[in-house]
Amino acid sequence: METYFTPMILTLIGLVVIVIFMLIGFNRMLKMQREQLKNIAEDGKTLQKKEKIVLAAAFANELTENKIKGEAFVTIYTELLRTLREMERAAPYEQTGDFIHQHPPLSRTTFDDNVEKLSLFGPKLAGDLTTTYAAFRSEPQYFTLETTMPRAAAIRIVEMVIDDAQKTLEPIEALAAAMNVIVRDGNKKADQ
Repeated sequence: METYFTPMILTLIGLVVIVIFMLIGFNRMLKMQREQLKNIAEDGKTLQKKEKIVLAAAFANELTENKIKGEAFVTIYTELLRTLREMERAAPYEQTGDFIHQHPPLSRTTFDDNVEKLSLFGPKLAGDLTTTYAAFRSEPQYFTLETTMPRAAAIRIVEMVIDDAQKTLEPIEALAAAMNVIVRDGNKKADQ
């Protein structure tokens, strides 16, 4: 009877050893999967931080470009307004007619291409960007100054265009500065 139980006991011991090694291997595999999931989550956060920095840099550049375009627009139309207010000589539009822009042609490319990513900046900054870009018009629209238009009416139109442009430009500098801070702080963290 001893010979019958000896192989059975050895087989049973062998199975127990195999099960123990399987459990150890299974626990190692679970640990490795947890570490990989943790690494993937960290990589996702890192990627999101990098994307925020790149997007902030793109917005800072576009906003700065728009500010420069807008300031040039205001300068040109302020000069036109000065010319219109000189009553002793004929205004150019009174001789040939003229078209003037209703608003400065500002770029919206970064905003339009990345609307779904604005949440990276948090609700306040995303809302400020949305509100500011809502006022940007990239397609030109014009007012016509006919040769028969009274000068006072032309002056009012140009004053309105300048005022609207200045209101559109007001938030740009603060937003560009906020984007530059995000880029600066993100790059400092990346360097550490």
